[in-house]
Amino acid sequence: MRRKVLMIVGLIGMIFILTACGGGDEVIVFTNADAEAVAIMERVVAEHFDGDVVFQTLGTGELSGRVVAEGANIEADVITLSSFHIDSNANVFADFDVKDGNLFGGTSIHSPLLALEGSLIVNTEVLAEFGLPMPQSLADLADPAFANQISIPDLHSSTTGWLFVQAILYNYGEIEGGVILDAILENVGPHLETSGSAPIVKARSGEVAVAFGLRHQGVADMEDGLPIQVIDVTEGNFLLTESVALVDRGADITDEAREVARILANYTRPYLLEFYPTALFADESVSGADAARVRLFPEVLTVPLLEEHQSFFRSAQ
Repeated sequence: MRRKVLMIVGLIGMIFILTACGGGDEVIVFTNADAEAVAIMERVVAEHFDGDVVFQTLGTGELSGRVVAEGANIEADVITLSSFHIDSNANVFADFDVKDGNLFGGTSIHSPLLALEGSLIVNTEVLAEFGLPMPQSLADLADPAFANQISIPDLHSSTTGWLFVQAILYNYGEIEGGVILDAILENVGPHLETSGSAPIVKARSGEVAVAFGLRHQGVADMEDGLPIQVIDVTEGNFLLTESVALVDRGADITDEAREVARILANYTRPYLLEFYPTALFADESVSGADAARVRLFPEVLTVPLLEEHQSFFRSAQ
């Protein structure tokens, strides 16, 4: 009997703690965004929402895996994640008040928050040291002169590498593109990286002359006075968007969760544009730091398409 009483007291204590912390009234947001983007989202929500909101950052692989495995039973009420992961699991998410005027064919279940663009990022000092020409295209990197002077992300472990492969396939197709990619990978040698940010780190440190990475990171290095130059290659700056989505709990979706999703969709963009300078909506304009050749892959980006492109990448290795 004493043991049962202790168990009941313990349960009552746990309920009290949960209630005191906000319990079911708080909105939980899972996000894969970078620290600067999360800070913006937290600030904007605090300005526009009078309630408890908890942001939890997870890696893209972990968060997308949980969406697949847990579906609408995931702990989060709102998610920000790569748009193609949301599209590939559309049954997990509900319609909400997305931002109007999406330039890239918006949907009713997610609203883009930011764009990640690919570009070449060149260390001009290393380029000059080895007498290498300034590349203007990805195809230029097939030149044997660039042997061991290129770093790119591995598509099997980084979606940044997908931006590279999209550009190759869109412009050259599987046959010619496969020949070009094979030659580039030969030049990459030991500098094929599992992380999307590792190539630019190598260019920044002077370990390689040329990296493929996220354009906004190269722009930030240029603004910091580093010997870095961003090259908008002739094949185009292909992009991936990251979006906010509302988890579909049916009749159990709270007004608070719906409001937080609406706020993130409609009020974060002016601030996120400072870090990710790509216009995604009709009412936006970017000057100075925007990419010269923004491209969107003609097929809808989904996990199955990613797997197809991974197979293409693997065949060239």
